[in-house]
Amino acid sequence: MLRVGSTEIMVISPIDTTNEGPKVPKGAKGWQPVHLMQGSMDGACGLYSLMMALIICGVVRYDDARAFYTFGPKSKIGRLFEYFGELGPLVKQGTNLDQMFTAIDEYCPGQIDFQGEKSKGPDLIEFIDQNIIDNHPVLLILSFKGEGHWVLVIGRECERQGKEKKLCRFLILDPSEDTSKICSWNGVIGTIKQKGKYPYSWWTKKDHVQLEYALAMWPKEHK
Repeated sequence: MLRVGSTEIMVISPIDTTNEGPKVPKGAKGWQPVHLMQGSMDGACGLYSLMMALIICGVVRYDDARAFYTFGPKSKIGRLFEYFGELGPLVKQGTNLDQMFTAIDEYCPGQIDFQGEKSKGPDLIEFIDQNIIDNHPVLLILSFKGEGHWVLVIGRECERQGKEKKLCRFLILDPSEDTSKICSWNGVIGTIKQKGKYPYSWWTKKDHVQLEYALAMWPKEHK
């Protein structure tokens, strides 16, 4: 009989699983959803992934993200959405890493610290994994067959064989998928590299992808 080792799953704090989908604290009392789902016609996966990260970091409330159109250009969230609006109707051309840097640096001043990583392969995997261990949500862009897609990494899964532990999967919140009601993530990216231009498996899409670059975020500490 084939012996299968145990697995170890970690999801970043403060995300919790509920039968209504993943949630995080809403201030000192209560809970709020995290997952945001993009429309079928837009290319705003970067914006949706960023907003989910900001909700996890406690910078934006879920209800405010859903009602962004009610905020004027003088508010922080209003300016952020105005910036993404400048990227074209429905952000059809998507968002690159430099534009995401600008969105965080100029429109979330004093609230968020962040760090990006553009290297591919083991260095990028290690960057993402260490930030998950540090409880930082990580924006990740995937490339596949001439397309790109932003997701939010919120967890990791490792395989155990005796005393050995090996990272095998990243657990993600994908804005193009439905909200999961049975766990905190709704997508999985395999981290075991295979051959070819797109060496990593994207379980939910039954496709293979390249991990292009990542951006980790966490709340700024005020001294």
